[in-house]
Amino acid sequence: MLKDVSAVILAGGMGKRLRPLTEKMPKPMLPIKNTPVIGHIFALLATHGVRNAAVMCGYMAEQLEEMGGSYGDLKISYVVEDTPLGTAGCVREALVEKKKRSKLDVGEDFLVMCGDAYCDVDLSAAYEFHRSCGGLLTMVVTQVENPQEYGLVQLDEEGRVLSFTEKPDWSAVHGDIANTGIYFCRREILDYIPEGVSDFGRDLFVCLLAEGQDLYGYVTEDFWCDIGDAESYYSCNMRASGGDSIIGAGSKIADSSGLGSSVIGKNVKIGEDCVVLDSIVWNNCIIGRGAVIEPRCIIGDGCVISENVTIKSGSVMECDRVTVSRTTHSVGQQQYNDIFHERTIIIPADEAEEVCYRLGLAIGNVLKGNFTVGLMYKSGIPRGKEDLIAGLVRSGGTLTDEGEGFEAIAAFAARERGYNLMIFASDMGHGVELQVFDLTGLYPGVRFERDVQSALRTQKILARPSEVAVQTAEDVGALYVQRLVEEICRSSGAGIPLAGMEVGLVDTLPTRMLARALSECGAMLAPMGEIQVALTPCGTEMMMQCGELRYEDWQLLAPILRDEIEKDVSQIALPYRAPKAMSEFVESLGGKVAHYTLSPSGNEAEARAFAAKQPWLHDGCFALGRVLALIACREGGMAELMQGIPAFGYVVETVDVAECDKMAVIKSGGDFAGEGVSHEYDGGRVRMIANSRRGVCLVAEAGDMADATELIRMAKERIESMGISRRKKETQRER
Repeated sequence: MLKDVSAVILAGGMGKRLRPLTEKMPKPMLPIKNTPVIGHIFALLATHGVRNAAVMCGYMAEQLEEMGGSYGDLKISYVVEDTPLGTAGCVREALVEKKKRSKLDVGEDFLVMCGDAYCDVDLSAAYEFHRSCGGLLTMVVTQVENPQEYGLVQLDEEGRVLSFTEKPDWSAVHGDIANTGIYFCRREILDYIPEGVSDFGRDLFVCLLAEGQDLYGYVTEDFWCDIGDAESYYSCNMRASGGDSIIGAGSKIADSSGLGSSVIGKNVKIGEDCVVLDSIVWNNCIIGRGAVIEPRCIIGDGCVISENVTIKSGSVMECDRVTVSRTTHSVGQQQYNDIFHERTIIIPADEAEEVCYRLGLAIGNVLKGNFTVGLMYKSGIPRGKEDLIAGLVRSGGTLTDEGEGFEAIAAFAARERGYNLMIFASDMGHGVELQVFDLTGLYPGVRFERDVQSALRTQKILARPSEVAVQTAEDVGALYVQRLVEEICRSSGAGIPLAGMEVGLVDTLPTRMLARALSECGAMLAPMGEIQVALTPCGTEMMMQCGELRYEDWQLLAPILRDEIEKDVSQIALPYRAPKAMSEFVESLGGKVAHYTLSPSGNEAEARAFAAKQPWLHDGCFALGRVLALIACREGGMAELMQGIPAFGYVVETVDVAECDKMAVIKSGGDFAGEGVSHEYDGGRVRMIANSRRGVCLVAEAGDMADATELIRMAKERIESMGISRRKKETQRER
């Protein structure tokens, strides 16, 4: 029992992802089995003997306060936050003595619970575990089906937390053990929470683990479900009801009407010949004769559904809505979760105009204020371009049309122009694909995705502007070539760094840009030149042929890494999925490596800032220019340049597996490696990275290409031995 443990309940959020349900009600007041979520939490605390609880309120606090000051022996106080301080910041606000705003007397330990989850966790058992471990904090964790939606925890055999990843991209998923937002904390943890805004998952856990503090995870199989969005709220109600229909007090249902596993609130009137299938109807609703509510609907308080109206499956109706038409209705939230795929936004061709306008509005809602956006496109005018521009401008943005280009120069423009966001659009026939870059020239990450998705689902659709002003900029290509020349000269030190060098280029838009820079640096462009170079159309992947020797991507980047260290650049940024040989090489030269993920979910600002200063790392033109300059400095040419570079083979292949099987592959063993899990083999390793779009990405590294290819074969056999069939494969290179 927890009679000496006080509880803090976090209930201040606005519940944006649950709109329109939360437009007139705070998220903790949403009913589960006709009782507010926070009411279930009060009951759970009282059952386990907690005597005192403070509810941290913000949005619509007055509704929470109406729950009263007690529940059995549980005394409840309410603290209204003046300013949102984050999950950890508001706990400090409530409990630190000099600013203490709650009436709690905190003993040796206290309990923190999120007010937006329904559960029946054995808190007493979790507390006993916390006391026996002696750690600074114990989080209650549980297995989940969709690991992307939660903070993921990696534990050792004793339950000690080894790593914590807050709501990761699929590429950073390493398991399915998730944080429930229930924490038993020693009082001393308050000393680690800074004043101001601070979050348990994004800030505090990272800090504590970095300092070597002992955090533990108590694994529970007890009932727990989150209500973060309409889909999870619906699922939570259905799970909690056990498949039975629940009918609230005072509700009247005509004998000729049928319910199928539905939760009906209080004082609801359902007329004759109605059908309500597997749905949730809140209090005080009126459903007219012959109306049909299809499965998975949520009908808010006080709604009136007229006779013979059909509410289509998955609809969400805000409170007090009245439907008067006899036509079929599909209202409320629209799901846009599936437009983000592996750092790419994909919009179907037949929805391009509507979705692009909504997307422009959503991006504006995320960036806020007087933001700037650059737009570049692959070739021609992509579908939805004008609609995207209209949405961005309507939401307050200043848009600059950078014209045609390729991905690498779009990332360059993001850094050089200082845009809040750079968008590169391609019309792919089946639809429109958008790549986005932030000020570092890298992908903004998971937080950006989630914020945009939330805005798409919940934003009010503003009328299209009658006029759209679009700025034009000076040719970014000229600036790009100028920076290329500067980079080549920096590596060479000579006045004409490539004088007399014969270079042949395979014609693509990126190599045309490179050709301009090489010519300015004195190189002779010759189709049969002694050195042949090629770039993919996106400009990020490269190849160099010197006689019979062929070099690609990371093999070409290795001498640049050495050159950086020799120029006293002590810190190098590398993506986690870079060959381990590269990190070891940098460290052997006395440098330090800062790793970053391609789609970050946490704070990687320092590593990403370093990456922004290394354009050659993700731009093939800059990398090839640097390598050619380094060759020109050596009498022995490429052979001399590659001396001392470690030999390695690096192969990337994507195995397409079913969505339900990806987690089994990731959990099949190996060590978490920043992105995916790494399996060690004799002579090499294979990293397995979950892929939201195609399955699982296999990244093999060995002493040479043949051995790396063999490791890929062994990894695929490992997957097949688990009973997971491969439907197709796609080989690709990534940096």
